[in-house]
Amino acid sequence: MDACNVKLPHIVWIVAEDMGPQLGCYGAVDLQTPEIDKLASQGCRFSTVWCTQSVCSPARASLLTGLYPHEHGQIGLTMHRFRLFDGIVNLPERMKKAGYRTGIVGKLHIEPEEQFVFDCQWNDLQQFGFGPNQRRDYGEALSVIERFIDEAGEDPFWLMYNLPDAHLPHMRQNCGEPHDPTNGRDIGPLEAIGVDSADLRECVADYYNCIRRADKAVGELMRLLERRGLSDNTLVVFTSDHGMQFPRGKTTLYEPGLRIPLLLRWPGRMPEGVVIDMPASGIDMMPTVLDAAGLEHADLPGRSLLRVAKEPRDADRLIFAEWNSSHPPITYPQRAVRNRRCKLIWSPMQDRSNPTYDYYRSLPTLPPIPAQLPAETEAAFGVWATPPLYELYDLERDGNELHNMAGHPDYADEEHCLRAALKQWMAATGDFASDARKLGGFMDEADAVCAEYYQANKLRPSNDFQWEYPQYLRSIDGGFLK
Repeated sequence: MDACNVKLPHIVWIVAEDMGPQLGCYGAVDLQTPEIDKLASQGCRFSTVWCTQSVCSPARASLLTGLYPHEHGQIGLTMHRFRLFDGIVNLPERMKKAGYRTGIVGKLHIEPEEQFVFDCQWNDLQQFGFGPNQRRDYGEALSVIERFIDEAGEDPFWLMYNLPDAHLPHMRQNCGEPHDPTNGRDIGPLEAIGVDSADLRECVADYYNCIRRADKAVGELMRLLERRGLSDNTLVVFTSDHGMQFPRGKTTLYEPGLRIPLLLRWPGRMPEGVVIDMPASGIDMMPTVLDAAGLEHADLPGRSLLRVAKEPRDADRLIFAEWNSSHPPITYPQRAVRNRRCKLIWSPMQDRSNPTYDYYRSLPTLPPIPAQLPAETEAAFGVWATPPLYELYDLERDGNELHNMAGHPDYADEEHCLRAALKQWMAATGDFASDARKLGGFMDEADAVCAEYYQANKLRPSNDFQWEYPQYLRSIDGGFLK
């Protein structure tokens, strides 16, 4: 696109919280999402999309830098003092240089926050927050967006609209929405998590209520664009930061944590009602936005999905994800790769168990895991708790990842190819986890931080604490992946 001769499009990027593809357009049967489904019918839906790391700050940093967490440095949550490496270029910076007015409504959740410069930034936690006593007031947010559009005038704008749903707590109602909330009696089990109970169904029902609130907010925004005559010249992207917070979901490398929705709508520039089977990733979002604005993105590892949407190809593309930490007590580096059919997880920390399992078992604010589990699920949870070096899942036959096929002779070729691809990706992206000394150094630092700050009911480091890892994790000089 030649920005000198073509009117630059507006770009609206809607990012939900903790939302997997539990939507009508993705086949959900126990809840209705008419506004998001309408968006899908007017554009392209990507069937298989991974976040880069299944917790907020790292995943959001990938959206706004186009890099994997081990490349950008935000490998855990900001409130636990994780932060970007120095010198990382971000999307709002590049959009402003291209003449765009930039705005963000809702949380940024990346540090250092001052590196992200917006013309409009609104994040009133009392009106648009996550706590049990905070409002999720989409009407107030929409008023902010309308003022932002007014102030942009004739200038092109890029807006990131961060919805607080469906983050915990999963509120049955907030600001009167939904007016007819779903309850546990209305729904069946959420198959993806592999467990079921009456208490858990109530949690699932409230997760669905969060999605219903988000769905209504999407519709209100689309109607605002229509009223303002902006609909036809606006690329709308709908996605999530990472998957849902249920067992083997958020904070893990299993599909409920990694899978996110992705819809792209741009009238006249993209096909309508098309499903794209090529696997996509959170690292593709920034190249897609830059491409829409006519900007180069060859320096980024992802690809523009605008071109893919017009000519679907590369159905066997590999996508990658990682786990590092959210807060120090659940630091446990792992890596994953998948194609359309199979997925490999690598867990190098064979000297310790996976702390995310105990996190779900012990924290009362998380959805409950029933005491009695089906035998297959109990075995799979055992693998989650004490992972072997490799896990391999045939997602066509075993979508809930109950049977680890690593080492099985029928999957030897698939495992060999995915192991080689994972090793190559880690080397190409400078992944610290492929260097035994740097991996060990990071774990030693995380253990020391836990011992100093997370004992005796302390919840996080002091405000003046700074991690040392940004100084020693930026390059590798040796291999570790077997």
